[in-house]
Amino acid sequence: MSDEAMGAITNLKRDYTMKTYCYLRNSLISKAKELGGDWNAELVGRALWARAMSPKTINERIETDRESSYNEPNVKFGGTKTKKRKI
Repeated sequence: MSDEAMGAITNLKRDYTMKTYCYLRNSLISKAKELGGDWNAELVGRALWARAMSPKTINERIETDRESSYNEPNVKFGGTKTKKRKI
């Protein structure tokens, strides 16, 4: 049960119980059936994890954190560019 898969299912809160696991499992199975072909619940969960770990998603997460944080005025996003935070 990955946090990334749980986060992708919008109405699922991170609660490590059997009820949550069953809901997540059933959601992944349903999506795998919808996709058809060789998809199964495990592959759908891995795809959700891969999407959450992609550089674009990580940078979006950093940007969101940066906007809600008042600790660091300059944050580097890959490369050498520095973006200044508006206060």
